[in-house]
Amino acid sequence: MNSDMEKSQSQRTTKWHNKPLKYLLSNNPAKVISKSGVKFRKIIRPVLRMILPLLNPYKLIVVKKEPFPRNKSIIYSTSHCFRDDVINSTMAINDHFYILFGSLDQFFNHIEGYLAYINGVVIVDRVDPDSRLVSLSKMERAMGFGTNGLIFPEATWNQDDALLVLKLFGGIYDLAKRTDARIVPVVTLPVGKKCYAIQGPAFDITERNVDKARDIASLMLTSADKITDLSLNEYTLGEYEEEICDIDDYHLQKYRLNINQPIKEILMRLNSLENMKNDVVKSYEIIDYVAVLATRTKNSIKPLMEATSEQEDIKKSIYERISILLGTIINAEKNVSLEILRNRMATYKYDLYVKYANYSGISREELEKKRTLREEWEEICESEIKKVKFYNRPEEKACLFVDKNIISEEEVFSVLDDIKLTSQNVKVLELTRNKNK
Repeated sequence: MNSDMEKSQSQRTTKWHNKPLKYLLSNNPAKVISKSGVKFRKIIRPVLRMILPLLNPYKLIVVKKEPFPRNKSIIYSTSHCFRDDVINSTMAINDHFYILFGSLDQFFNHIEGYLAYINGVVIVDRVDPDSRLVSLSKMERAMGFGTNGLIFPEATWNQDDALLVLKLFGGIYDLAKRTDARIVPVVTLPVGKKCYAIQGPAFDITERNVDKARDIASLMLTSADKITDLSLNEYTLGEYEEEICDIDDYHLQKYRLNINQPIKEILMRLNSLENMKNDVVKSYEIIDYVAVLATRTKNSIKPLMEATSEQEDIKKSIYERISILLGTIINAEKNVSLEILRNRMATYKYDLYVKYANYSGISREELEKKRTLREEWEEICESEIKKVKFYNRPEEKACLFVDKNIISEEEVFSVLDDIKLTSQNVKVLELTRNKNK
């Protein structure tokens, strides 16, 4: 468990008042979800819908609601950026669903917990890998009894001033694949005392088509090319030539066997996709084969990733990087599918901002006469956080999606954080030093 997760758990409140609901934390889906429970909650759903407006501090305005098929299970994919988007999303959706709820302190210490329980809920401890894994099985069990699901795939509040929608976690894709459900994007935006919402059309996130195949192949190719840039052989050691100049023959042989050969085959297979044109079946046959080959390759290098010396540490870092890139190849179809969902959600959120945000149509110069937009955004975020009595900052930070293929600004400059400040370097290091140090 990393330090952020440990810190988040340590800052949870020790007193949970909704103790009768603690059984929901069980990792046994059968102890949490029952057919009779789902049936009962579907019956009382209309009553709950009449109660929710009385508890909502906003006037909900559903701007657009697209029709969707009634012969398929639905997973509502909802944006998450303020306290009351849960209640407003629930009101905007007519169907019954089980909600995936991750803020444990809020659930066990607030009336929201009982309301979610009455509606139908699956509890997930977001910093517990076992709980996260079994939460999908709980949702699958509930949907198997004839209901739908609601997930916040961002997993935490979006407090980013530049992203309309954060990177999405893959659980919603996995659940849709396991239940053959359709995804319905739902986004909300609070403006003053009103909350605007859009419910987009349902779509099959697991659908295989030509356009998606091209994007998947492109992502796979990019990752495979990056792996070849890390190649180690007797002819070229790339940027690592100086560090690994005394690499032994046995290690070179292992590298060629476990990485170079399968990567060459992966590249050959992916390049052959150019000849497939619009043949969806054959394209995905190649994509599936490449994913399997990448999985075997990733498993084969695990023994090579154990560091035993400073020299081995350099090799280990290369293997770890290769392992991450192989993971990108393995999950390429899922990642491309999630980006399609994310783009749809971002488009709807953008539409709401353009039409209903208070500052829509006002120039940036006019808006920033008193303060910057970033300062205003941070003030808005803080005002929303203050509305939540049991907001756990370390936990929310720990639950942000981290793309291992992207190095953050914080990580780039972290190497400079431990350098002692002097009169000679203070002007430079004060600009690069991470603020949380």
